[in-house]
Amino acid sequence: EAGDRASAIALLERALADDPQDVAAHALLGVLHATAGDAEPARAALRRALYLDPGHHESRAQLALLTARGGQGGREAAP
Repeated sequence: EAGDRASAIALLERALADDPQDVAAHALLGVLHATAGDAEPARAALRRALYLDPGHHESRAQLALLTARGGQGGREAAP
């Protein structure tokens, strides 16, 4: 909430080192990277969330938004 995206990303990465199967942490990490304009790490985190939970609608929606914005580099999203 304080707007310190870098600290939030670092915190999530540490949490994922402890629990790499935390779907919500991967999804949030993807959102944080996306809001920073870092499309590739955002896609990677969102895809990990979807790999762990193919029905995770928030990750699917965020990945679709990245694609719609052109963050996919012309390729189609493969959730």
